[in-house]
Amino acid sequence: MTRIDTIASGRSAPSATGAILGGIVGAVAGHEISDHTGGSKGNQNVAAVAGAAAGAMAGNAIQKRTTGDTYDIHVRMDDGRTVVINQHDLGGVRENTYVRVVNGKVVVR
Repeated sequence: MTRIDTIASGRSAPSATGAILGGIVGAVAGHEISDHTGGSKGNQNVAAVAGAAAGAMAGNAIQKRTTGDTYDIHVRMDDGRTVVINQHDLGGVRENTYVRVVNGKVVVR
C-alpha cells in the first residue's frame, strides 16, 4: 500500500442526530414488539429501553457512514498495477504496509 488520501464528505448533521433518531425508533419498536407478543408492562418498558439503546448505536453508526470522511487507499498490486479503493474506515491500514484487497476492501495482510 503506497498512499492514503482523506476525502472530506462535505456532508454534515448535528452530532447526535443519528443516535437520537435511532433511539426513538428503537424504543417504539421494542415497546410495540413486546406489546404484540403479550409482554407485561414491565417487559414492555425493558424492551423499549433495550430497543432505544440498540437503535441509538445503529443510528450513530449510520450517521458516521453517511457524513464522515472516506479514504482513497492506493495499493500497488503484485503485478505492478496500482488500484485506488475508497472506504469509510482504515481498519489498521497505514501507509507502506503490506495489505490485501478482499471483497473490494483493503485489509492488513
